Amino acid sequence: MYSVSVCAPAYNEEAGIEKVLQNWIFSLEKGIKKTTITDYEIVLCDDGSTDETIKCVNKIKNDRIKVVQNPSNQGPGIAIRRAIQASSNEFVITIDSDGQFNLGDALEWLNTAKKDAIVLGYREKADSFLFKIGTRISNKVFNFITLERIPDSNCMLKLLPGNLARSLDLRAVGLNYSGEMTFIICTSPLKAEWRPVTHLKRTSGKSSAKFLRDGIKRLKFQLFLVIEHNLIQNNILTKRNSL
Repeated sequence: MYSVSVCAPAYNEEAGIEKVLQNWIFSLEKGIKKTTITDYEIVLCDDGSTDETIKCVNKIKNDRIKVVQNPSNQGPGIAIRRAIQASSNEFVITIDSDGQFNLGDALEWLNTAKKDAIVLGYREKADSFLFKIGTRISNKVFNFITLERIPDSNCMLKLLPGNLARSLDLRAVGLNYSGEMTFIICTSPLKAEWRPVTHLKRTSGKSSAKFLRDGIKRLKFQLFLVIEHNLIQNNILTKRNSL
């Protein structure tokens, strides 16, 4: 049994964040009763929301909810990094706050997890055709570089040992964090296990992501990761973290 920190970015999620948090708390309390976990915390980083996201979070009276705030919108990569750095438990689960993932999937992984377990989720996306195409392109780029079969480079639902998660040097600004995290882990000596996850439609609202704009940014960043990795492999650049 382990203690777990559920870490998530949140940006303008006022319409659905309260329901999402209540669902997480229900699953986590159930985990404690079943002795799957010993303790939990939920660490949200509000990424400069301009709506009532924080007010909705504060309606839930639970001492295990911790909120850190970005003064302006910096993207989920920066937000998840700050949430992880504010966490303190043995395992970290990364997840989005829009209700697209079932936290129970990751909690099930803890039933048989060893203390150094790394589990990366993969999904059949409940997204538009264009976004599915974008994910496939990302997967192919990472598969080519890592020489591994990466089924889903951008799935947000991941389970990592807390100390490992807090040591990751995540640098993406204005982009999703999951691709960078996947690349760092899959190009390291660490062994990760892939598990299927449920992928649902957003609880409410709509994504701020734009296919063309964010697709170009993601491709540029992936190329940067590839070049950086090549320089490290050729002893031209030092590693950016301890992995």
